[in-house]
Formats: sequence, structure tokens, C-alpha cells
Amino acid sequence: MAGGDRLRAETARGDATSERGTAANHRDQAVVARDEALAARGNAAGDRHQAGLARLDELERRLTWSVVLAMLASVPDAIIAVDSDGMIVYVNDQGESLFGWSRVDLLGRSVDVLVPDRFVAQHPAVRKGYFAQPTTRPMAAGLQLSARRRDGSEFPAEIRLSASDAGPERWVLAAVRDVTKSRQSERDLDAARLEAVQANAAKDEFLSRISHELRTPLNAILGFGQLLALDDLAAGQVECVSQILRAGSHLLGLVDEVLDISQVAQGALRLSLEPVSLRHVVDEVIGMIRPLADRREIRVNHPLTSDVILIADRQRIKQVLTNLVANAVKYNRHGGSVHIDSAILAQERCRLTVTDTGPGIADTDLEALFTPFQRLPSAPADVEGSGLGLALAKRLIEAMHGEIGVISHVGFGSSFWIELPGLAAPPTPAEDAPPSPTQQVVPPDQTYKTVLYIEDNPSNTHLLERAFTRRPDVRLIVAMEGRAGLELAFEHRPDLILLDLGLPDITGEEVLRRLRADPRTSATAIIVISADAMPHRPAELLVLGATGYITKPFDIDRLLSLVDNPTAKSSDHWHR
Repeated sequence: MAGGDRLRAETARGDATSERGTAANHRDQAVVARDEALAARGNAAGDRHQAGLARLDELERRLTWSVVLAMLASVPDAIIAVDSDGMIVYVNDQGESLFGWSRVDLLGRSVDVLVPDRFVAQHPAVRKGYFAQPTTRPMAAGLQLSARRRDGSEFPAEIRLSASDAGPERWVLAAVRDVTKSRQSERDLDAARLEAVQANAAKDEFLSRISHELRTPLNAILGFGQLLALDDLAAGQVECVSQILRAGSHLLGLVDEVLDISQVAQGALRLSLEPVSLRHVVDEVIGMIRPLADRREIRVNHPLTSDVILIADRQRIKQVLTNLVANAVKYNRHGGSVHIDSAILAQERCRLTVTDTGPGIADTDLEALFTPFQRLPSAPADVEGSGLGLALAKRLIEAMHGEIGVISHVGFGSSFWIELPGLAAPPTPAEDAPPSPTQQVVPPDQTYKTVLYIEDNPSNTHLLERAFTRRPDVRLIVAMEGRAGLELAFEHRPDLILLDLGLPDITGEEVLRRLRADPRTSATAIIVISADAMPHRPAELLVLGATGYITKPFDIDRLLSLVDNPTAKSSDHWHR
């Protein structure tokens, strides 16, 4: 019994162990099943994730194209997209309006329908070249392009190209702009420029003509006036001649100032900026103004004990300073004074001040001082003036890189100042004024037996005939035409030829060329006397072979001194 119990007990234990093994197997199977279920759920989540990413990509692509299309629709230019075969794949609203095609009609067509017929043959090669090396750039930069509408009409266009990858394909985007208005504006601007150039040329011609027409009679007026002044006249006649000379000189000054202002305004005034001795120029100006100052008992002084070197055009700075000092004397009180002073400023600038003791200028009138043809209401009626002097002075000073201004107090006088580049330094010989012809020494054995004057104006020839009565050793021959002048020159071999330019048969320039080309007169001194006062004329005539150039009206004494020594190189060969 006991053995049977043990057997049963062992059997029971075996069964229990078997049951535990079975349970363990079940548990293992459950774990596997659970793992398989988890894996299945993971795969499903992954699939859902991938599907979500795909949906996001599609949404982003759609949104990108929506934005791009919206941008292309909003730009002001026509946008045409073309594939590698030259087929139109996109057109915005502006493209429809500009070219006159509907979008439906254009899509799928060759872009050549938008190209003018004369360019269609070479357009495919141009397109292929761009596809090979696509960059964002203007099409045919520097050339004027045209595009064609549906009705065949053309319009000037600016075209800018850029490349864009559309999936596996590459497209070219062309931004097309109608530039008809801008091209017209350019043409209008070019026409305006041409008109301005022509107007300036016409103005130059007008001023040259007016100057010539005024100078010709002025030459007779001032010339005969000078001859009369040299004669013994009664007191009343002296005053009359003085009035003639004064009025003629005033008119001549007015002509010169108008020409100068015109030249400065056009930037055509030729300036020679060089070191100039200020004290030397001031001394010359005071010497010229002294007679006017003495008549009005006005003291003109300057404390320029040390010299200042200006960087300026000597002739023009003298012209400006003469105007300022003359005004300071004319508009001063009787018995007053004029004070000229200078000072070195910072950055190598010099200030020159001309101060008078006149009535002064009201603040409201100061702005009008430098305006052409503006005379102040307070200006004395008995003082001559054109209203051009200060306007010209301002433009001349500015052309020399300087400034000009005025400080005035009513009842106490005015101070006009100019500033120019300059520095304190001793003068050098280069700054000395060139000697005038009257200062030059003529060798005692040098005389001129014959002078030929080629001139068609009887008044001018008569003037020189009278003037040469003061040179008894000179024989004057007159020719009224260019060809007659050439014959007389070849026959008489004159020592000096005075040549006018406006001759009735051939020009003075042609006469000059023929005289220089002939060995009989190739070395003869030839001085051109002309009423053409344009600045470029002297250089032109000197190149042709003229010895000198004098403008009408001329100073009799100065002309006679040049007759005495015509080959002397002097700046006075060109004078006004």
C-alpha cells in the first residue's frame, strides 16, 4: 500500500510537472503572439506614417506651386514658360494681355509665334544655347529687341531669362516687358539733347554775329574818336569826344561781358590756372582805376606788404578785381575811400576783400546783385552800368574754383570778397606781367616801308589811313577784296599785312592760306584784324599762319605799336 502510494505520488508529481510545462508553452506562445501583434501594429503605424509624409509632400508641392503661380500672376511683366522643345507650358494673365493670345491658344504652341518673322530662323539656336548654359540674365543684352503680337504687330521689348526645374524637366521663364514708352522717352530725351546742342550752336552763332556787327561800327566810332582826341580841340569839343569815347567803351564792355557770360555758362571758357602775384595784379588795377578815383577824390589803398600767390587765370582775376574796385569807386561817396586787403585762410585759400565807404546795400537787394541784367533800384542814375559785371565776376570766380560774396551795411559801406586757392610766398619771375608792345624796344634800323591792309569796310580803311599819318615812314596800300589783296601782296612784297576776315569775294582764311603757301609772302608778318571775338578764333588763325590776332574795335596806339614790331610775341595780339 505504501508502495502504491509512492507510485501514485510520483505519478501526480509527473503530471504536475507536465502541466507546468504545458502552461509554460502556452505562456511562450502567448508572448510570441503578443510580439507578433505588436509587430503588426508597428508595421501599420509605419505605413500610416509614410502615408502621412506622402500626403505632406503632395500638400507642400501644391502649396509651392500655388504660391509660385500666384506670384507669377501678380508680377507686372508677361511671363512665358518654355520647355526644352520650345513649347509654351505656362502663360500668366499679363502675357495674354500683352501678346493678344488666350492662354488656351498659347499653351502647347511653339514660342516662335511670339518672335518677329525676321528672327524666327535663328531663334532655335539661341534657345538651345541658353538651355545648355542657363543663367539669370537679360536676353541679348545691349541690343534692342522686339516681340510679336497675335495680330502681327511688333513692339520694343526687354526680355529677362531664368531657368527653373519642373520635376524631371527644365523650363525657361521669360519675363517680357513692353518698353514702347521708355524708348519713346529716350528718343524724346535724345531729341531734346540735340535741340539743346543746336540751340547752343545757334546762340553761339547769334552772339558771334551780333558781336561782329557791333564791333565793326564801334571800330570806326572809337578809332576816329581816338584820332580826334589826339588833335588840338576846343574845350567843348574835347568834352564831346570824351563822351563819344566813354559811350563807345561802355558799349564795347557790354558786348564783351555778354560773350563772356555765354562762354562761362556753356563751360566753353578757356582758363589758364597758374601762379599769379596778387600784389602785382592789385597794383595794375589801381593804376587803371586811379584817374576815375582822382576825379571823385576817393583814396584807394592796400596794405599788401607781403605778396600772395593765387592759383588763377591772370587775365580773368584782373578782370574781376577791376570790376570790384571800379564799382567801389563809382558807387562811393565823394571824398570816400576804398580799401583792398588780403588774408590767408585754412587749406591754402586766400580771401581778397574790397571795402568801400559808400551808402551800402539793403539786405533785400543782396540776392539780386549777382543776377545778370539786374541793377539795384538804389543805384545812382548817373552811374553807367549794365547789371552784368558782378554776374560775370561770380561765374568767373566759380570757374576758377573760388567763391565770391558781399557783406554790406546801409549807411556804412560794402565789402565784396573773393576766395581762391592761394598761399603766402614770394613772387617768382613767371608771375611778372608780359611786357606790352609799347614797352618793347624796336631796333633803330628796323622800319616798315609798306603795310598792306586788306579790308572791305571804307570806314575802317579811312581810319587806318588817318592813323598812319602819324607814321610818315609807313606807306599804306589798301585792297577792298581778297583776290586784289593777294595780287598787291605778291607785287609789292609788303613788310606787314593787316587782314580782315569778312571779305566780299574770298574769305580771309583763304587769303591767309594762299599768302603762306606762296614763297613771296610765306615769311611776311600777317596780323588778322577782325570783329569776331569768339575765344577759339585766335588759335584757329594762328594755326593757319597768322602772326597775331586783334579784335575790333582796337586801340590806335596799340595797333601802331604792333605795326612797329609785328613779330613780337605778346598776349596783346589777342585783346579786346
